[in-house]
Order: sequence, then structure tokens, then C-alpha cells
Amino acid sequence: MTRISPAIPVLVPVLVVVLVPWLVACGTTDPGADDDVPVAGRGLDRCAADGAALELLWNVSNLHGEIVAMTIGADGTAVLGTADGAVKQWSLGASGAAAPLPDGRPSYGDPFTGTGRPARALAIGADGDSIVAADDGVGIREWSLADASPRRSVQLKGSPFTALVPRTATEVIVADSELGGQMRVVDLVTGLAGGQFETALWGVTAFATDRSTGAGRGGESFYVVGHDYLRAAVERRTFVDPDVVADRWDPQTVDGSIRSAAVSADGAWLVTGGDGHVMVFDTTDLAAGPVATLALEAAKFIPSARSVAFTASGDHVAVALDGRVVLVTRDLTTEIASIDVATPVAVGADPSGERLVVASADGRLRAVGCQ
Repeated sequence: MTRISPAIPVLVPVLVVVLVPWLVACGTTDPGADDDVPVAGRGLDRCAADGAALELLWNVSNLHGEIVAMTIGADGTAVLGTADGAVKQWSLGASGAAAPLPDGRPSYGDPFTGTGRPARALAIGADGDSIVAADDGVGIREWSLADASPRRSVQLKGSPFTALVPRTATEVIVADSELGGQMRVVDLVTGLAGGQFETALWGVTAFATDRSTGAGRGGESFYVVGHDYLRAAVERRTFVDPDVVADRWDPQTVDGSIRSAAVSADGAWLVTGGDGHVMVFDTTDLAAGPVATLALEAAKFIPSARSVAFTASGDHVAVALDGRVVLVTRDLTTEIASIDVATPVAVGADPSGERLVVASADGRLRAVGCQ
């Protein structure tokens, strides 16, 4: 293990940006069958215990252009949004041993019918059997996971969506790129949108979900991240009263925006990544500020930490940097392992905690594990 210096980019402790039930994948074709031969995976935390290295397990083509979003469900399904407007699913298996194809490889599932506009906000539905996507055309689409059939569709007016989280089986909370984030509840049955939430944030870039019920965390909560006048800010809200801020960190002292966030499985920790910084917060007291911070070398207001995720245990954090994925301790002081990965845009851990799944702008989906 190596100590991390401020000049070495790394991430903060977070839960995979996808804290939603995994999709049920369809299909068995394998577009990446001629790609790199996979090897067996091991628990990610063993990178620390055994001094193992992160190595490539498999590398497959998504058969579309640039990947712009990813979410992972509890059954081992990954859903990807691409710049050409496609929304596609892969069955990863809850673990390498449960993968649908030999040698731990993923299976290509039935694609969802998109609109040709990039869906940059993806989430598993609150009932666990659907996928919901919000796109640049200000449309919200819901599909069944079982057969990829369309379920509901809502078309709104305004600016492209930046974030989405299910509130109930028929409602979602969305944010767009307008000043203030234009956060509101949308009813997928009636197509009606509620009033805009009050917020101090000038821009909302992502939501992170916490459905744990730990004492002091207010039950089911979600976190809103972005910037307040180009300085990092975080809010906690509840699904019961989403228009009310339950807790906030907004000191106006950290330049740049937060671009991604994740919550640990026990709900105790929030990790954020953005323009030159990774931070970890105790979710019982956001206002107290981060308990760990790592400054990254980056051009001003350019996302250097593109995505963050927790390992299953919550003891380590994965950070997707420009051309590199790093695994670090939750206190952000020690680099456990790293691997070069082309243009990563999203990272998440599989349900077993064995593999990190990385989606890249080169249109490829990769898995890495500790060897």
C-alpha cells in the first residue's frame, strides 16, 4: 500500500452511484466475445489485505457510441445510456461465479427503445422491476426490465435533465440544467410536474440515494450535489418531504462543482467527487463538513474525479479519474490499488463486492478485480 500525496488523484468513500435494485437482464449474445480473456475475480477489499493488484477481468463493446451514464442493480444488471440516445442493459451476474457466460463474462440484454436523445440520468424504478431514464430532450421514459417493453412516457418542457431518482412506483424526482436545478416531482401516470423545490444550489449535477433507516439519518433520504455559485455544495432531503432541506453543507469555500456522489450500504457515509476534489461526509451531520478531503490536480472547473463508488464493505472507495481507476481507503489517505482505464465516465461495484464495473466514453464496459 502506498500513501497518497495531494498530487496523486484519488477518490473518496462512496457507495456506488447506483444504490438501486439490479435489473433483470435478457438475451445471451456476447458482442465482446473476441475481446480480452477474463480471469477470476476476488473481493475488492483483498487488494488491501493481500497487497493484490487491480487487473482487467473482461472488456466488451457496448456496440454504440460514447457512454454517458451507468446504473447497476442489486441482481447484477448494468444499464447504460449513450450519446446516440440508446439505453441498453447487460447481465453481469451478482458475482463472477454467477455471470451468465463462461469465464465470468457478461451477457448482452434486450435494448430499450430510446428517443435519440442522450439519457444522462438513469435509475432502477422504486418497485425494482423497471428502468427509468431522463434525457436531453426533457423526456422521461420507463421500461419493464423483464422484456424491455415501454411502460410509461412523459414529455416536459425546459432544459436537459441532469439527475433523476425514483420517489415511489409512479413518481420520480428530477433536476435539470437550469439555474437552481429545477428540482421537482413528476407523476409518471398523469404526466404532471409539481412545483420547483427551493434550494441554495445554482446547479444540480447528481443525486445519491440512501434507503437505509439508521438512527439520525431521517429514514429514506437522497442527497443533492452540485454547486452554489461555482462552489461545491451538498443537500440532504427525504422522500417524504423532498421539497424540504433536512441538512446542508454549503460553506462557499471549495471551488468547483461536485459531479458525482454515492452512499455506503449502511447509509453512514457519503462520498463525492468533482472539480479537483474528493470528499467523504458523515451522513448524520453534513453541516459539520467533510471528515476527509483529497485535493486533486486539475484544471479549474474541469471534473477530475468523474465518478465515485464504495466497495460493498464501505471500507474503500473507488474513484474514476481521467484514464485511471483508483481504490483508496475511506479516509482518503492510502492508495490500495489502481489500473489504467481509457476515458472512464462511471464506476460501480457489483453486488458481491468482487468487481468494479467501469463504463467509458470509448463505448466499452469493463470489469476489474483484485488479483
